[in-house]
Amino acid sequence: MSDLQVWSGVLTDYGEEDAWSLRLHFIEPLVHYCMLQPSSTRDRLGRVATNGIHQANLSTKPGYKDVLDQDKRKPGRFLMRPEVETQLQRLAKDWTNGDRLLAALQELDSENYRQQTFDYRNQASHFIAPRLEFGEVQFVTRRIVAARHMVQQADGSYRCEEIAGKKAVSYGLGGTRPLTLTEIIEANSREYDFAVAALHAYSDLLREVLAQMPHAKNEKEHRCNR
Repeated sequence: MSDLQVWSGVLTDYGEEDAWSLRLHFIEPLVHYCMLQPSSTRDRLGRVATNGIHQANLSTKPGYKDVLDQDKRKPGRFLMRPEVETQLQRLAKDWTNGDRLLAALQELDSENYRQQTFDYRNQASHFIAPRLEFGEVQFVTRRIVAARHMVQQADGSYRCEEIAGKKAVSYGLGGTRPLTLTEIIEANSREYDFAVAALHAYSDLLREVLAQMPHAKNEKEHRCNR
């Protein structure tokens, strides 16, 4: 994020045409990378922590089985995020720092962040992402909504009411405005702090795990007997 802050200051020294070129060639690729990191960090750390805690459980819990939910999937087919985090919560429930890790992890890429960034990560991956500073996208939106019809009231007027159990296609006008560089820096700076907190939580959980590992206990007993 510090690089984006530097570029934000640099742009003020250039005219409109040069600033446009700088954004296109240097800033937009950096913005795109930064905007994908909260989601990928949450998913990546969730899977890393799953493997780490699973191995810890194998070493410290008698009768614990070497079975994970993803074992039933075909190679290359990953669990979805809710499935990963549900399993992680189950595996980490007996560790003091387990709940702290999961809570810190779920601060990343929250619904609030997705709203602030107009769901940039999903839009960039599957459709058209919001622009930076200039330009609107998705001028026409298509949604499936509850079907409605006009119902005459007792006084002769009409009111639009939903039709129970029926859906209809709705088209709307009005594009998604661009994100400003200031908005991006503010939102992603918070995400960076959440990522650091999640890594610290996982580090503390690993320290807790290592203290319970058989070799750690044996080493303590050895030192006591000397």
